[in-house]
Amino acid sequence: MERPYISVIIPAYNAAHTIETTLNSVCAQNMDCVQIIVVDDGSLDNTYRIATEIAQRSLQGKTFIIVKQENRGVSAARNRGLDLAKGKYIFFLDSDDLLEPDCLSELFKEAEVTHSEIVMCGFDEVAENGIVLAPFEQHYKFPDKGIDGKRLLKLLLKKSTKIWTSSAIYSSFLIKRSRLRFTEGAKFGEDQEFIFKAVFNSFRTSCLEKTLSHYVIRSHSAMRRKGLSHFHYVASMLRVHNYLVKSRSSEEILSLIRKSKIPEAYMDVFAILVRGGDNIELLNILHRNKAIRKQISNASIMVDSRIWLKSVLLLYAPKIMYSFWRKTSQ
Repeated sequence: MERPYISVIIPAYNAAHTIETTLNSVCAQNMDCVQIIVVDDGSLDNTYRIATEIAQRSLQGKTFIIVKQENRGVSAARNRGLDLAKGKYIFFLDSDDLLEPDCLSELFKEAEVTHSEIVMCGFDEVAENGIVLAPFEQHYKFPDKGIDGKRLLKLLLKKSTKIWTSSAIYSSFLIKRSRLRFTEGAKFGEDQEFIFKAVFNSFRTSCLEKTLSHYVIRSHSAMRRKGLSHFHYVASMLRVHNYLVKSRSSEEILSLIRKSKIPEAYMDVFAILVRGGDNIELLNILHRNKAIRKQISNASIMVDSRIWLKSVLLLYAPKIMYSFWRKTSQ
């Protein structure tokens, strides 16, 4: 097969119960010249066997690479996929999520016609039974076509729109030119870190005003687990800030990171710990930490009034915030 138009990179760990459905949604794409890369990150179940069996089918226009490595985390698995990718564009897909049959063809066509380095689409959050929980347009807007990456990054940081791991394609040239990699060892926020860096470095972006991807919300997902590892999300946002400083980003973008994204990351972690039910002593220790308090206090009412209010309550009336998070626990 000639050089693939798109390489789809799928990291998988103990995904035997979902990988077949996910791969079937990729195999059903209505375009040829697609490279499908599955990186089994040390699974203890039948993930590798199932992926290999699907790869052995005769699928016109699709080629497979199935590799297995020792367990090193999702970032290392995605980076391994990047090393193996031959496509003009890269698409990342988690091993339990789904695509509409025209997802890749529509994204590819838009990228080629508009000469864009990143093309995004809408995505819905859906339950395991397929019921839509949160339609994209209920919370976000589609950005204009043809805007540069820095303008799109501002919209992402202001939460006007959102790119999810599996709702955009990226030019391989953009990734190589910007030397982009996923931060290995990071357990949370590594995807947003990559997306923000890629968008910042993109000369031209575009958007399809349609939902082509489905983020499946599962009860056992990593994001629903309790624990201090969620501070990795804070670390990811701090790395984004440092990267943008070194890249001489505008003060407007840096301010959005400092005054919204980093405080918001702390809010998310504190909320998770509160909902864990047995972390009050730990919460009190973290609450007194001067560095954490300083970064939370950077929240600005002019940038994000919701995050600002939560930060004020957390800093000066933590019991009120703790009570709120417990009541809103799902």
